[in-house]
Amino acid sequence: RYLPVLLLTEVDKDAGTAKGVWLTLRTGQLLGDFINFFHSRPLLYGGPTQSNSVTMVHPYPEVPGSKLLSEGLYVGGSFEGAQAWVEEGEGSSLRIRFFLNHIQWQQGELAAELAPGENTWLPVRCSVDVVLSETDEIDAKPLWVKVAELAGGKLEELGQAHDLM
Repeated sequence: RYLPVLLLTEVDKDAGTAKGVWLTLRTGQLLGDFINFFHSRPLLYGGPTQSNSVTMVHPYPEVPGSKLLSEGLYVGGSFEGAQAWVEEGEGSSLRIRFFLNHIQWQQGELAAELAPGENTWLPVRCSVDVVLSETDEIDAKPLWVKVAELAGGKLEELGQAHDLM
């Protein structure tokens, strides 16, 4: 069964708004279908909010214009700079994920979805390796199962209780 896993890429606590990307949905297209960089990398569907822009998530602080999300994880930056970093042999395109569109919460929406008892989203911290992982294996565990097993506790218990794992 499919359950979404998302990464928050922007949170404005003062305004009560947030943005993020779904980590689990492929578009069936390649980044090269849209821009002239990273031609063979898969383009993921970041969410229902159309922005006609591509969000890049990666572990490279050297990419010009990138913004720190958490220790070892960055968002955005220059596609040209990222491509150069990879071509120079310093980075790997396999450690960069690309998302078309995003998910967005208006004032108070995310807070309401995270409220005790709501269980719309169950927030957890993940390693950079989990966030950047991808698999093409048909019988591989879904990302949310990997996250639940690593997080344990309430998340794993809920997955087991609903026969999702």
